[in-house]
Amino acid sequence: VLPETDDNGEEKKKNEDTTIVKPSTVDDAEYISVDSAINLPNTTFIEVKGYIVGAATRSINYAVFTVPTEYTQSIIIADKPDEKNADHLLAVCLTDRSTARKELNLYDNPSNFHRSVILSGQRVGYLGIHGMNKLSDYQFP
Repeated sequence: VLPETDDNGEEKKKNEDTTIVKPSTVDDAEYISVDSAINLPNTTFIEVKGYIVGAATRSINYAVFTVPTEYTQSIIIADKPDEKNADHLLAVCLTDRSTARKELNLYDNPSNFHRSVILSGQRVGYLGIHGMNKLSDYQFP
């Protein structure tokens, strides 16, 4: 039995995930804007860069765009540090007891307010707006 080959005649490798390629450094990173992420369908894996502009609980109606805040379970990011229009915001779920929650939330880290961040995770609906969860990586460029 001959191995399967691709269009270039090279042997196909089995059980390889070729859909996600992670860059090795922030400088090499290929990320998208918040507005671009908003236009992608739910369940898409995204790497997005934005500014932390606020936090919320239960829904976007409870969003706070100042610090200090009491909320630890989410952050809201946008392409501009002063953005408040829900059409241009991405709500990010910070999983309970995760390192991401400890390091990104605005209650414990008010200095993160208006700070640029790169997040990797799954695009979902969250807090009644566009969002992301299942964070797999985050970096401050």
